[in-house]
Amino acid sequence: MKTLVVYYTRTGYTKIVAESVAKGLDCDIEEIVDNKKRNGFIGSAGAYLSPVNKKTTIEEIKADLRKYDTVIVGTPIWWYTISPAAREFITKNKSKIDDMALFYTCGKDTRINVEADVTDLFGKSPSANVGIESETIKNKTFEKKVDSFVMELKR
Repeated sequence: MKTLVVYYTRTGYTKIVAESVAKGLDCDIEEIVDNKKRNGFIGSAGAYLSPVNKKTTIEEIKADLRKYDTVIVGTPIWWYTISPAAREFITKNKSKIDDMALFYTCGKDTRINVEADVTDLFGKSPSANVGIESETIKNKTFEKKVDSFVMELKR
């Protein structure tokens, strides 16, 4: 099975998890680049755009998505939904993806149900999904969740 991890990160937490997932699956990895700069306080205001489904533009992914059996999308959660960059990636590329899985990084509540939102965008449910709290990334205790996610994807 050929797998690609694509991720968007603003603070770096989602990148840490993406690298761990890619390592666990021994697969390719690529960053989703948002053309809108979201650094600092002003840039973080972009998080407030997520609930109203504001659009953004992203750079083209270099990988040919049709060559992958599974594409894993990693995104931070902003105001209880996926980032505009991840939303744009899914919307723009869903016709090129056969199977999609999802991981998301968030504050303290991993019970956020973004699966319905992603299912609406993609047209079917992700084959696997997991939420990982930022505190567990900071203190490096997130690996058990990543390991479980990777094992689910390997089935």
